[in-house]
Amino acid sequence: MFSQYIPILVLVIAIILLQFSYHAKKIVRTVAGVPPYGGDGKLAVNAFLFGPSSIYLSPNNELYIADTYNHIIRKVDKYGIISTIAGIPGVHGYSGDNGYATEALLFEPQGISVSPNNEIIIADTSNKAIRKISQGNITTIATAYFPECVFVAENGEILFCNSQGFVIQKIFLNGTIGWNSISIWL
Repeated sequence: MFSQYIPILVLVIAIILLQFSYHAKKIVRTVAGVPPYGGDGKLAVNAFLFGPSSIYLSPNNELYIADTYNHIIRKVDKYGIISTIAGIPGVHGYSGDNGYATEALLFEPQGISVSPNNEIIIADTSNKAIRKISQGNITTIATAYFPECVFVAENGEILFCNSQGFVIQKIFLNGTIGWNSISIWL
């Protein structure tokens, strides 16, 4: 009884799938990355990433990437060129405070954000630290139990996920840390 409609139904389904496929190709596009490491000074689409876990897009269209298993932080400029701005590719550890960020050691950074005054804030996860890059130099501004994400508010206060400690914490402008997940908003 309905067999006469089967060819039309197949055609309609094929058209829908083709349209979905066409639109999906327009939605998702690789802007950076092929594992494990490489590509500095070249187009980001040809760069090697290894476990990128966090990104931040600045107002001037610079993309910051926490390249977790390469133990580095990378930046894609507005022209699409990628560079390493913190850490030594493939080498993990904890060092470099008060020195150049590109000579510092990070250990599985998983979070990144940028403050209103262009300081780069990093959740240096396996080092259990929140670190800051300012004018090319890196410092540790707080220690935390496996921080995984960071966010900088407009007023400069820093919020970070402390998933192993089961809280969201806040670093106030005076440097103190809010330990109670409810009181951080007060």
